[in-house]
Amino acid sequence: MKLKHLLLFLLLVAGAAPAFAQQKDTVVNFDQLRAPSSPAFNLLGISPSDIERPKNPTDFAISVANASNNLSTVPKSYALEIAPFWVFGGKSSFEQFIDNKNVGNNIKQTFVFSLGSTTAKSAKDSSEFRQIGISVKFSILRGKVGKEFTKWDSTVTKVLTQYTESSKKIRDSLRNADTAAINQLRKLRLQSVTSDPDKAAAIAKAIQSMVDAQNTKALALIHKNDSTKNKVYVTQLSQLSNQTSFRRYGFSMDWAAGTVLDFPDSSFNHSYLSKFATWLTFGYEEQNGSNVMFLVRYAANFNRFYKNDLNQVVKDIDVGDLDLGLRLYKDFTDKLTLSAEYINRLPFYSNANYTGNHVSTPSRTDKYDFSLNYKVGKNQNLSFTYGKNFDNTVVKSGNLIAAVNYMIGLGSARGLSR
Repeated sequence: MKLKHLLLFLLLVAGAAPAFAQQKDTVVNFDQLRAPSSPAFNLLGISPSDIERPKNPTDFAISVANASNNLSTVPKSYALEIAPFWVFGGKSSFEQFIDNKNVGNNIKQTFVFSLGSTTAKSAKDSSEFRQIGISVKFSILRGKVGKEFTKWDSTVTKVLTQYTESSKKIRDSLRNADTAAINQLRKLRLQSVTSDPDKAAAIAKAIQSMVDAQNTKALALIHKNDSTKNKVYVTQLSQLSNQTSFRRYGFSMDWAAGTVLDFPDSSFNHSYLSKFATWLTFGYEEQNGSNVMFLVRYAANFNRFYKNDLNQVVKDIDVGDLDLGLRLYKDFTDKLTLSAEYINRLPFYSNANYTGNHVSTPSRTDKYDFSLNYKVGKNQNLSFTYGKNFDNTVVKSGNLIAAVNYMIGLGSARGLSR
């Protein structure tokens, strides 16, 4: 879309031609949210699927998870995401919003702070305690805009071209009507510049007054003749942006990191660091809905309680996990997505810490799951996941994954400057 078309779009959104000179921003409100997966849930190890699909963040996103127990328990896991740049009034140009090449701009627009909470059972006495996950995430590369945006852009350009042509006809008709009189005054001014400077100045002032009056009249006529059309145009553009799912395609790469705090007594004054993790998610997405994502993640686990082979509680055995994973997606419609995920976990530990405490050493393990994601409304997603979890969990309660996740995004309107 050309810059002049973008500028004219401001006029239409304002709904009045006289505001053309002052209006600087417009707002587009796309459907941006994708499959419900929070980095905080990922960090806490309760996310049904670990390999997140890159998404355009909304101002806020809220996730609720309900895992296992035949999907009948009251949810005990919640997460909140905040995109600081957009929440605190960040503005972006239209070109920056759709650009993919500027890494700094990508990070600024996609930086997300995530806070999650869940309950866990202690290996010490099987009591429940609260865990808090704190994480950040941003996109290094976020892909190019796709066919949905191209359709929106084409329609906007068509509407604004119609408006431009209508306005030009009005201006040309007024200009032609006053051309003869203005040209005559200009000739008189040139003749008087040397002989009578005061007269020349007065004529110049008269010419400017005629031009100003012409512009004022043109703006009034444009507003009068096109006000009804403007309302129709704005309604059409607003509906189109609300119905458009803003998607990016091609190569993408996200980075995330975070930490987990355990509150063993469910007391804010008593907590300790139990985990730190950092991970990279990258892949390629086709416009036909087929895409593949890869995961490389390292997690360091601290201050863990274990029950050894003698049924004694042992603390402070640290272990690191390197996860390598793959996830395949297929979009069957704008609302329905199926995916399959596989992750292999390689443990890193000090053998002496385990054998000296009579604790079985962790072994290589894997996780796989199948997910169905359904868009229940604008920026609202629901997922159903079924599969097998990692075996080397702190508390053995089976390795079946059967979970429902819900995420809603709040604040998808974007103020784009011109």
